[in-house]
Amino acid sequence: MVDDALHEARQAAKQHAENDASEAVADHGVAYLPVAAMSSQLDRLLSLYGLLETRSPVNSVMPLLNPLSAPASMTGVVRPAYRDLHRDAAEATPFRLSPLLRLVDGKAQDILMPAELEPQAYPPTGMTSLEYWHAA
Repeated sequence: MVDDALHEARQAAKQHAENDASEAVADHGVAYLPVAAMSSQLDRLLSLYGLLETRSPVNSVMPLLNPLSAPASMTGVVRPAYRDLHRDAAEATPFRLSPLLRLVDGKAQDILMPAELEPQAYPPTGMTSLEYWHAA
């Protein structure tokens, strides 16, 4: 019973934070959304830093998340070792235009990753999903 109440309180706080962030984006074009409000699981994974005393892959993935479906996002890469990782992540989203604005040795080296046409999830078969699975 206490767990249910705690879960409901967390869900209410999360919904409140998401609503506030959505309003801030609409009003000002930018918002701050705490990780705990976005995903309690990601927040728990990030909190493992104190135990492991090292960053996890979650730290690299966090800047790529877009919980409010913003039309654009910006990621800064300060460690040279992570440049390729973030470039590859941009290439992993081929169905949207991705401008990569880079500053290398004080000089702009921008790349525009063109968007590709998004393929259909499944080729049309002329059957409903149920009919298809019965046939398979």
